[in-house]
Amino acid sequence: MPPHPQTKARPEKSGTSPHKPFTPAELAAIALNEKKAEGIVTISLKGKSSIADHLVIASGTSAKHVTSLAEAVADTLNASKIPVIGIEGLNEGFWVVVDAGDVIIHIFQPEARELYQLEKMWSIPFNTENDDDLDHTAA
Repeated sequence: MPPHPQTKARPEKSGTSPHKPFTPAELAAIALNEKKAEGIVTISLKGKSSIADHLVIASGTSAKHVTSLAEAVADTLNASKIPVIGIEGLNEGFWVVVDAGDVIIHIFQPEARELYQLEKMWSIPFNTENDDDLDHTAA
């Protein structure tokens, strides 16, 4: 039953919140969603790469939209005390990369996303224990 309208709910004691804090990847995805990014995808890199824990990939509809999405992500992460290490591609707005250490955010115009197909590249299972299956002669 909700509290009576004139009764204030008691604040929860510190450390007893049933909600865990958002991860950097979740915060990035939320910021992208709020700014109308399209095709937001989060990819775990655990067991695939040590460059980051997650990739977040999204599309904007134009160069201006791509750059505003990147700026919104950076602002959201910085406001949550997650430092943004760098941002590349803001001048062109074709493909912008926001590096926040544990999460790397790629924001594309649709044609760039189709061209580079990062989702496809990172969804391939990596097998570091037995690389005999790899074709080392491919150029």
